[in-house]
Amino acid sequence: MRPFNYFIENKEVRKITPDSAESDALIEDAKNRFDYFSEQVTTEKNAKYILENIYESIRELLDFILIIDGYRSYSHQAPIVYACDKGYLNFKDA
Repeated sequence: MRPFNYFIENKEVRKITPDSAESDALIEDAKNRFDYFSEQVTTEKNAKYILENIYESIRELLDFILIIDGYRSYSHQAPIVYACDKGYLNFKDA
């Protein structure tokens, strides 16, 4: 994985003022999305969409961490790297 500074240098992550209203909304959306899709009966037809939405809920949680720490990400990889750097995830799980 690339270091977090790579994403800052390439403007895939920008410094922002932390926004508690936005971070609270992300937590709520992530929880609702996860709850809804984790309760669905998985079939061959919908498995892809369930997985995509559970991934999105995790990504929203990772974006929450960035926002409360004063960053905005325009990358799917940057929040994962940031969470690993902060010890919220290990590289194996990421």
